[in-house]
Amino acid sequence: MHPDVILLARHVVADLAEEPAQGTADESVDGPPGGPVGVPIGTSAGASADEAYRAAVRFFAERGIPTATHAIGDRAVRLALDVIEEAGPVARAPHRVEHVESIPDDLLDRFARLGVVAGLQPVHGTRHTRADGTDNWSRRIGPDRVAHGWRTRDLLDHGAVVALGSDWPIGPGDPRVGLADCRLRRPVEEPDTAPVQPGQALSAREAYAGMTAAAAYAAGARAELGRIAPGFLADLTVFAADPLGLPPEAQPANAVLATVVGGAVQPHTPASPTKGRS
Repeated sequence: MHPDVILLARHVVADLAEEPAQGTADESVDGPPGGPVGVPIGTSAGASADEAYRAAVRFFAERGIPTATHAIGDRAVRLALDVIEEAGPVARAPHRVEHVESIPDDLLDRFARLGVVAGLQPVHGTRHTRADGTDNWSRRIGPDRVAHGWRTRDLLDHGAVVALGSDWPIGPGDPRVGLADCRLRRPVEEPDTAPVQPGQALSAREAYAGMTAAAAYAAGARAELGRIAPGFLADLTVFAADPLGLPPEAQPANAVLATVVGGAVQPHTPASPTKGRS
């Protein structure tokens, strides 16, 4: 594989994610006072980026390599799904779109239809945004797109495989905190904070499946990881209490007694999770 192609793919995929200027929205988005933040991909200024991304995905798909695209907003997610549909699936693992922070209704069922995994980070929606829209993310994209943000529940209800993660170090690395936030739609340690998009909350079982079975599926390892079952790798965490039976507020303090990796048991001294916004 030519190193220039790898570098090109990394560059284009990164550019799809970082700012509204790189194609997070279907329309131009005004930034802070002083002028717009830039021109989205899909315009004449961004056409070359579209084609470079399309070529990169096609290159990897033709060689049986699944792709992971960082795409935050509606324009970038739409482009990613269009390009992945053109390239087609690969046998090794599903294609994946990461972040998917704001998408309109018409994109919800395309993930399931195309077999594309949606990779979401619940702590982004709870710790980088505010229910009153005063945060930077909400102010930059506007109320219409904010109303279509962090659609964990909607994606699941439309049949998508939703793999949950932390995006550490951008968010808290402790999965217990992320899983609690996913259910509460607010920072677990801030009971007085209003929830962000509370209708997108998940149940305990759905949240844990997102970080176990769904993550294994996303990695193309669902036949050996993500479940405790005969024939699966013994990679697991031993908690002091059944996490499925705990209220979300109690999840971060659920002590980890041991981790098992490849059948090797590592006992742990219970410790308190890191607190506070990341």
